[in-house]
Amino acid sequence: MSYASVAELCDLYGYAAIAECLDDDDLAQRVDVALFRQAVQEQDTSSADQADQDAVARVIERATEALDSASRRMDQKISCRYDLPLSETVIEANDLSRHACQLARALLSKHHINEQVARLADESNAWLRDLAAGRAKLLGIELQSGTLGAAGEVLTEQGISRYDWEAHA
Repeated sequence: MSYASVAELCDLYGYAAIAECLDDDDLAQRVDVALFRQAVQEQDTSSADQADQDAVARVIERATEALDSASRRMDQKISCRYDLPLSETVIEANDLSRHACQLARALLSKHHINEQVARLADESNAWLRDLAAGRAKLLGIELQSGTLGAAGEVLTEQGISRYDWEAHA
């Protein structure tokens, strides 16, 4: 399940910042940020030359791969305690797209990661570890029957019995 899109990643950090993260030796020419924005927003880019279009397509592909990798990591941790897929309501209530973007930006910046990007990714990773360990909870969702509760107890969701046990004493 993908928790964020390339557009959300760019909206959070800026198109130029994301293009700069990806503008390394793999992309011989600098990516045109305006063209990158048009492509992400699914606007017509046919007027640009083919080399620029190819460079932007590679940037979008790498950003998508980073977001997919971040989402897979999140799924691994979340699935320790909750059934997947999560509803849009739960995703929004817990700001999971921001966590995915923070992790993806760190992956994209691996060659020149700055302190702030590393700190944000570390915060998201710590929250995910806490979530998997039961020290944090997702808002807007109940633990599923038979899973471990916050204190490690098994939750059965057993209701009050309607059977007359006193008659058999």
